[in-house]
Amino acid sequence: MAVDTSVPTISLSLDQVLSRMTIGKTFLYDLMKDPITPFPPPIHIRRRSVWVVSEVEAYMRKAIEQQRG
Repeated sequence: MAVDTSVPTISLSLDQVLSRMTIGKTFLYDLMKDPITPFPPPIHIRRRSVWVVSEVEAYMRKAIEQQRG
């Protein structure tokens, strides 16, 4: 399996996601369960969960677009 190193993948910790979204942990997990527009799930690396920053930003852009029409 070849790894594409041309595009860096940046990950965010739970605390970084919460800070970026300005929400609490419970609300984040509720967003992840949303059947219509779920928040992107984390990637699990051993015991750590991280989110891909581009997926988080895409979710935020979509939310803004939906709110502003």
